[in-house]
Amino acid sequence: MNNILVCGAGAVGKRHIKNLISFGENVLVWRERKLKLKEIRDNFGVQTCSDLEKALNRSKAVIIATATDRHVNIAIAALKLKKSVFIEKPISNNLKNIDQLIKLSECNIVEVGHQLRTHPSIKILNSNIKKIHPRFVMGYRFAMGQNLKNWRLNHDYKSSYTSKSSRGGGALFELVHQIDLAIWMFGPVSKVFAVLDKRSSLSINADDFSNLILKHDNGITGQIQVDMVSPSYRGEMEIITNKNIFNFDLNNGELLSRDNKGKKILSKIPNNYNRNYLFLNHMKHFLSRLDDRKLNPICSIKDGIHSLEILVAAHESNIKEKAIKIRRSF
Repeated sequence: MNNILVCGAGAVGKRHIKNLISFGENVLVWRERKLKLKEIRDNFGVQTCSDLEKALNRSKAVIIATATDRHVNIAIAALKLKKSVFIEKPISNNLKNIDQLIKLSECNIVEVGHQLRTHPSIKILNSNIKKIHPRFVMGYRFAMGQNLKNWRLNHDYKSSYTSKSSRGGGALFELVHQIDLAIWMFGPVSKVFAVLDKRSSLSINADDFSNLILKHDNGITGQIQVDMVSPSYRGEMEIITNKNIFNFDLNNGELLSRDNKGKKILSKIPNNYNRNYLFLNHMKHFLSRLDDRKLNPICSIKDGIHSLEILVAAHESNIKEKAIKIRRSF
């Protein structure tokens, strides 16, 4: 049993609390608002603390699931105390203090929460893509979206950081999963062109429908579209190669390969597959790394920061209305 600190108790934070309890871990929750901490104690039966330094000193590892703009400062405080750190995506809403985060991460266990990398069908898709030389990958199209009002049914979206661009909200930052998958499958990105739009009547100060074109170091180009307005959930991936087309639908977990002879089902998850399995799988791996430091991360700090670099460049591209070269931290 490990002493695990969860920073933040919103929807994702509560999910991590439940999952850690199911693993038999000793959970401590930090949040500044004491009223919310009583609710956490009552609902989960865990210890709570409103003093971050005291909470860090009582813990072996830290799960950071606060608002995006607070991730880096908490991570730096934890890493200075030699704590292992799991940072929810995206790492931050800007590149401030990223160099310090990188330096502190060199001798510590750090994991970035991009749970889609653990999806069974996406893992098979990635394995297939890795067998193909980049010059035979013609391009890709990834899309993800859902109406923001349906994301967290028991929460007022207007009061959430998700609705505020200044705090790391908006469709692009919230749905950075697709950028992470593009990095995982096709490698680093050299250039991005982006159009970030506000199309709906949602009461938010952020983009709700955004389009990106990415160019990777190896020459592969792709399109990513994310939104917070789709009437129903959508998560689609299409990759075109010289011999076939791969199609993946996150709604049913089905992965297809198509060519001029027809189609073949490469993977399909069971009907009872729960989205929480992705979080459980990733957290289980992180906890294993506490005992075996030789284990590689599912998503490294390097990849997590590269996603952030692309997000920042995409915002710059939208403002300047031109493609922007990615400024690398590594």
